[in-house]
Amino acid sequence: MPSRDRIVNRYVRQYNEKKQARARRKLVMLPIKLVFGIACVGILAYFVVQIFLAFNTPMTTATALSTVVNDEFSIVGYFVREETVLEADYNGILVYTADEGDKVARFGEYAAVYENSKAADLKTTVTRLDENIQFLKSALDSSMDTSGVMSLSSYIYDGLCDTAELADAEAFTLISEYASELKSNIVTRELTNTSMEEIQSMITSLEAQRDYLNERIGDSETALKTSASGFFTSHVDGYESVFDVDTLGELTPSAFRSLLKRNVRTTDRQVGRLVTSFKWYFVSVMRTDAASVLTKNKYVNLRFDAMGDELVRARVESISQAENGEVTVVFSSNQHMKELVNLRKQSASVVMATYEGLKVPKDAVRVDNEGNLGVYVITGMYSEFKKIDVLYETEDYYIVDTDPTTTKSLLVYDFIIVNGKGLSNGKVIK
Repeated sequence: MPSRDRIVNRYVRQYNEKKQARARRKLVMLPIKLVFGIACVGILAYFVVQIFLAFNTPMTTATALSTVVNDEFSIVGYFVREETVLEADYNGILVYTADEGDKVARFGEYAAVYENSKAADLKTTVTRLDENIQFLKSALDSSMDTSGVMSLSSYIYDGLCDTAELADAEAFTLISEYASELKSNIVTRELTNTSMEEIQSMITSLEAQRDYLNERIGDSETALKTSASGFFTSHVDGYESVFDVDTLGELTPSAFRSLLKRNVRTTDRQVGRLVTSFKWYFVSVMRTDAASVLTKNKYVNLRFDAMGDELVRARVESISQAENGEVTVVFSSNQHMKELVNLRKQSASVVMATYEGLKVPKDAVRVDNEGNLGVYVITGMYSEFKKIDVLYETEDYYIVDTDPTTTKSLLVYDFIIVNGKGLSNGKVIK
């Protein structure tokens, strides 16, 4: 009997152990089943959403607009020119009479020295009177009807916009020229209802004031003049005697950097410099892979930060031997830009090519059954496939060619279908 009890107890114990083991397995599998269930629900929800979007996504469009894109890369370089430092021994107050970048003739005046601040202030007033006299003479020469006044108002508006754009682009060297023309137009516009006799009377009055002030200045003014002709700038940095235009083509990157590290000095006697040649050079050390697109004696366009969007045509004068993955590139140009005369170090962009066409989002581009690249546009109530010729590619869009003489070409202001399901040529757009 005891033996039978032991057997029963053993089976009971084994049954309980198996029951507990099953309970433990269920406990372990519960999180796995939970995660698997959530994953299944997520996958099912994804397909449901995709099916919904396939039948319910609204069509989106983009307007084909004209744009201009440059194929360019950035560099930093230094201007090198044939330069003469202007020196003067003077006692008093120095006032420049030539503007930055102005052409000064041989023995021409570039500055004046005044014995005291009062005389210098009088000269400043004389300069302002001369400017106002020129504005009035310009207004006197302008005889406009109503349409002319409207055109002048438009010029003033454009001038304000241009000046603001130059300020935003930090092209401060260009602002003075635009500002002077803007002032002249404003004065002319304000005097459109003023008789010629009144304007002439204003001119006569200002000329009398100017002549009186010049008499008061008298002998307290001493003119400083150049010994040669050239383009004037008041900036002297000491590098005028460091760079030699005749040896630029021999400069390796290390040799050029060695020149830049020289201890240059300027003195109070050095009151300006004169650029004596039209030809100037722009020297830059750049990576060999960037310079690989350049060819000696070929031309490129340079866009300097100081010039805003204006391009300067330049010749690739020389490319040095590679040194530690770098080369020295020398650009040259005969295009005189008065805004650049006073600059030495400058950031610039080398513009290899300029592409003008229509901007097309990459998401809108499709391939038809014949393998042609194109886009669908909305024509009336239908979708129409138009082939495109890609001129240039960016990360997000293409610049494509356009032919305004045929409607088969993608045209400016066409509505390009960016997102749309089941598109085909001639499909009714709902």
